[in-house]
Amino acid sequence: MPSASEITSSLIGFMNKKIDQKSPLEEGCGFSRGVLATHSKRNGTFKKYKELPFNPRLKQRACELRKAGNVSEILFWKQVRNKKFLSLDFHRQKIIGNYIVDFYCPALDLVVEIDGGSHELKMEYDQKREEYLTSLGLHIVHFPNIEIKKNLCNVMEYLGEYCIKLLNSMNDRKKRTPRPPAGGHPSVRGEENHG
Repeated sequence: MPSASEITSSLIGFMNKKIDQKSPLEEGCGFSRGVLATHSKRNGTFKKYKELPFNPRLKQRACELRKAGNVSEILFWKQVRNKKFLSLDFHRQKIIGNYIVDFYCPALDLVVEIDGGSHELKMEYDQKREEYLTSLGLHIVHFPNIEIKKNLCNVMEYLGEYCIKLLNSMNDRKKRTPRPPAGGHPSVRGEENHG
């Protein structure tokens, strides 16, 4: 598996290239394609999205939201679907517990929310929701609806930088996590305390 510095170098190299011609972003904006999600879900770096709490009664509502999608969500989805953004897999209208988040990236335990005018009227609900999601170890990024419509290039650039920071912090935690001795657990090697 590539190290964090190799991934970051690869990503920075990509950022300096022109983006895909099919992208609606203006030329020169970075973070359309690249390599970031190079680690496997099985290595414990992040939760499998299927391990997150799930309320099956919300399936129909999530499906309706995916079909209805507002303009900002559709613009953002076009940038991240099919692993177009840093080779990361994003899910749209993902059910987590009793909530439906706009976008979820399992590789980084990242929730992306696009906030419209209705969020100003639901501040208490949104705070409770955010507390719940962070209690699951998820990282949450909010973008105002208007920013997606008028400044998509900068939104994607910011999100790319945020993803790099998340990846680096995940790699730092892995380095600090003590590993068992090469011979296995002390009790397997007969080193348990006999007292």
